[in-house]
Amino acid sequence: MDKKLHSNVNHYYISAKQKHILLFHLWEIIFQKCKNGLHFVLLLLMDKKLNRIKEILVREGVSQKDLAFKLEKNEHTISNWCINKSQPHLKELYKIAEILDVEVCELLVNNKK
Repeated sequence: MDKKLHSNVNHYYISAKQKHILLFHLWEIIFQKCKNGLHFVLLLLMDKKLNRIKEILVREGVSQKDLAFKLEKNEHTISNWCINKSQPHLKELYKIAEILDVEVCELLVNNKK
């Protein structure tokens, strides 16, 4: 990481180049874990919608407040994830998937046709 990296509680500020590198590594992980990895990358490039947390919460009947409590996160953080203003860390995606009893891939890609 370069000199632009500043720690502020749990937030990190990184350059655009570093974001692209991190996204590339995330895509690699998702591609390996998901059957439709390439499908996810194409959807991401077309849609800018990085996660489906809000959709899955509604489907499973779990409130953002409940998820925030179970993850020990602020409700504002969960809200930002749900509107794709910010994104959870990969480890948090796995926790969310476990709480909602879904595959991690389902939080990112709609596999139903």
